[in-house]
Amino acid sequence: MMYESTWRNKWLTADASTIDDMINALQAATNHLRAMKARGVTLDPDSCISDDYAVLVTDDPAVAAVFDFEEMEDEEDDDCLDAGNDVKE
Repeated sequence: MMYESTWRNKWLTADASTIDDMINALQAATNHLRAMKARGVTLDPDSCISDDYAVLVTDDPAVAAVFDFEEMEDEEDDDCLDAGNDVKE
């Protein structure tokens, strides 16, 4: 069983009013990604990060529970259309 979570880069600093706010928001995101990486979470190789969304995956149910991942659906549908530049709606 695989588990997934969608990570979005856009709006990470949307609530910032100072450069320090921006730094803190980006550092918090970095820390969260590092914590997931340390637990074995990886970027889905079929994920199209050029569209501002990345799908992170794990096969460990305990890790999935810690980071609120959801069970992946069995689909043959590709998320990428042409070289990762477009996403199906």
